[in-house]
Amino acid sequence: MPIPLSQLSTWSNQGGTTSAQQTHLSIRGLLENKYTGINTYLQGSYRNSTNIYGESDVDIVVEGSTVFNPSVLSNAFTIQQVLQPWTNLNANIRNALISNYGGIIVSNGKKAIKIKGGSGTGRINADVITGFNVNNGLLFYIPTEYRWVLNYPKQHYDNGTAKNQRTNQNYKPIVRIFKNIKTYLIDNGIITSDIASSYSIECLVFNVPDVLFTNDLSTSFVDVLNWITRNLGTTAFYCQNGIHFLFGNEKEHWNRPNATTYLTAVVNLYNGWR
Repeated sequence: MPIPLSQLSTWSNQGGTTSAQQTHLSIRGLLENKYTGINTYLQGSYRNSTNIYGESDVDIVVEGSTVFNPSVLSNAFTIQQVLQPWTNLNANIRNALISNYGGIIVSNGKKAIKIKGGSGTGRINADVITGFNVNNGLLFYIPTEYRWVLNYPKQHYDNGTAKNQRTNQNYKPIVRIFKNIKTYLIDNGIITSDIASSYSIECLVFNVPDVLFTNDLSTSFVDVLNWITRNLGTTAFYCQNGIHFLFGNEKEHWNRPNATTYLTAVVNLYNGWR
């Protein structure tokens, strides 16, 4: 039997936001009181209202006051002009966080400074990414890989908000269903956690034509799933920012075999629900 409407409705609901907001305000207040000119904002699922129950990390961006010309991206030499300012910014932000929350709470992650939350703190775990505005995108450095990444979180948010408005608020509930299904598949050992990221799933669903997102949750979910499976091998899929391709060979890309594995598991789960 197919997944019942009651389950789809549960999965379509947004998770809690209070702790994420408190975490953001705590970190933002601390940093913006200490450093003038920086811009601190949310990104990720909490920012985009696609968070689901059980998500425990909030993503926070700290953008330095310097806006770099896009020409710095032209070659490996010019982009190194950003390395020292980024190193200084990242160190200053990390030291400020340690001074406030403590060295046990704050640590270095692969892409971000990590801050542990916990009961009694009013905060949840947070990833703080430091970078600079380049061409209206966020340029940040991954020291362990000696490489730069240019993301567009503001465009991602704007495009997702616009699509949700165009679809009468029916887009983001479908995204949350697909994200909850990913969690279910992982929890039940059907796929591994590296098969699909929440970001990739949101971008995947973003490519579906607006007309398929309707008030009929069951029909909408099936129509969206069918459109994606039919078009996965033949259509150019974009990230929600509208700038990057979703699939490719770079580390930030999703690959189609993993997407196929995820979608096959979704179809099987839907058709064989018990």
